[in-house]
Amino acid sequence: MGYRVDIVDNGKQAVQALEKTQYDIVFMDCQMPEMDGFQATRQIRSPKSKVIDHNIPVIALTAHATRGDEDKCIKAGMNDYMAKPFQPQLLADILKKWLPEHGICSQDNVPVPEMEQPKTKILDWISFLDRVMWDEELARD
Repeated sequence: MGYRVDIVDNGKQAVQALEKTQYDIVFMDCQMPEMDGFQATRQIRSPKSKVIDHNIPVIALTAHATRGDEDKCIKAGMNDYMAKPFQPQLLADILKKWLPEHGICSQDNVPVPEMEQPKTKILDWISFLDRVMWDEELARD
């Protein structure tokens, strides 16, 4: 989608990265070692922490998809919630919602590439291409 992304291994590293670099948005996994996403978000929001932007949009990423889980994320200070696994379109929608000034493109109306379908349907090729954002080379790999 044209964004530069930094990845960390745990919540502690996420907070440390936010102390050094001005980011536009954080996608926070809720279950991480050392410091989970809830603890990290509370630290990001704390005026006592050294993060550059205490109001940065924090989007929860979790394998749990119940209403209670979403409420727990919001109460911890996260702005929005995405259950895993998610489709690329949902990611694009979240980016468009929280970073409208960046003009993220929607995946709507993307032409389906003309490709020969396998004789035996082992997988849904069109759905698979959608999951890899229509990157045919990645899909073939």
